[in-house]
Amino acid sequence: SKLKTGAALKEMGPEELVGTAYAFGKFGSSQPVLMDYVCVEARKRLRSLSFGQMSQLLVSLAKTGSSNGPLVKRMATLLKRGVASAAIATAEETMENGPEKGKAVGVTPLLVVSPAFSETTANDVCNFAYGFSRFNVRDEKLFHSLASLILSPQTAHAPLAPNEEARQAPSSDTPGGERRASPWVSTQPPRLFSLSSEGLVHLVCSFAKANVAHDFFLKRLLTQIGHQIERRNFEPKHALDLLIACGRLKWRHTEIQTRAAQLLIDTGTDRLSVLELTRLMAACESLGLHFEELERRASEVLPGRPRVRENPGWRGHRQKTQKHRKSVRKRKWTW
Repeated sequence: SKLKTGAALKEMGPEELVGTAYAFGKFGSSQPVLMDYVCVEARKRLRSLSFGQMSQLLVSLAKTGSSNGPLVKRMATLLKRGVASAAIATAEETMENGPEKGKAVGVTPLLVVSPAFSETTANDVCNFAYGFSRFNVRDEKLFHSLASLILSPQTAHAPLAPNEEARQAPSSDTPGGERRASPWVSTQPPRLFSLSSEGLVHLVCSFAKANVAHDFFLKRLLTQIGHQIERRNFEPKHALDLLIACGRLKWRHTEIQTRAAQLLIDTGTDRLSVLELTRLMAACESLGLHFEELERRASEVLPGRPRVRENPGWRGHRQKTQKHRKSVRKRKWTW
């Protein structure tokens, strides 16, 4: 009874509060009133939570179907501020003159090396991306901050070395005079290398759901996915999700996307459902990919290639504004 009324939540610490949300999110239990109390208490103690605990709380709320706009926005603000301050501190420690000092994190993927993120793992960053995309947070700077985190090493103080390629490239090659990559590279591997193929695809899907196309970040992701395909650590369902996400963003990487589609073809297109085949064909068309096997399977299962369905909201709006004339028998005779 104390848990349902929220009285017991006030006596819990940050770890117990996050653990409560995790327990209900793990089993997919929908308790709207209880999760509202959890969101209220978490909003009060948000400063005392680590970034790992924030990510776990966010993904637990997403799995339970609970939504709290002020809490999600506050999490996004704290994350952006933390990444921006860490990026500036990293630039101050490694650059004497510092031409990139103080620039926005969302423009280029800067290195984020700070004690505040030393315990933030790659899975925590994936949880952030998944949670924010589920809550339809379409903040480009926020997702660029997540890209900076995943491309940075998980250490408090990492030795850095100059990035000669970025230094030789002219600063005017991008809009606004910004560089394409950070002028410093880390001698330690980034968080990206610790992700499995499932985590890599989930990141691409989260960015696609938020409609954020970060070119440098997506190139690094798909390059790592290509290594997973070479090692045969890539499953057909991941290839399907990858192609659909890239088709939604209309972002092309012909080599990796062709290999992912070929993996689906080799495992057998007959295993795909009608919905999966339809979404796959739409993604291939938007990416400019054509495969005879897929076309043959689509012609067998989907004769005539189905047309794009009309937007339900537009149909309903048209029905409301459409004038319905009365029948001839019910009209008033005026002569």
